Amino acid sequence: MKVGSAIVAGIETIFTEIVSRYEDEATFFADAAEIDRWGARMGVNWLKSLDVISAELAKRYHSGLVSYEIGDAIANDLWGALIMRSGQVPNDDWPTLCQNVYFAFDAGEYRRKEDGDADPVELYTSPAIDKIVVELA
Repeated sequence: MKVGSAIVAGIETIFTEIVSRYEDEATFFADAAEIDRWGARMGVNWLKSLDVISAELAKRYHSGLVSYEIGDAIANDLWGALIMRSGQVPNDDWPTLCQNVYFAFDAGEYRRKEDGDADPVELYTSPAIDKIVVELA
């Protein structure tokens, strides 16, 4: 994903806001107005902002700057915001990066019977996020 200077300038502030709200409140839900505001700050529409924030989430998780718990909560909230506005998504404009990051974190939420004692985050989430980050490079 190529990013312009407005995106680079905005994502740090936006991501810091998101993470601090999780750390302070232990909860967060991005409403439509917030997502629109973030998109405007980066100079992109709300759909693109979901992909940009999801890319940053993947990079920070991959680098160890965001824990699985916070990453999973952010991915869930971004996905929920997308689903709430899914009727506004043009047929050919679904934010697949946001979806892939959500699916990666979602896969680590529970242990499957065939996993035995293995950690589902290490089995599913981390490798999927690693792949996403490689594809972003």
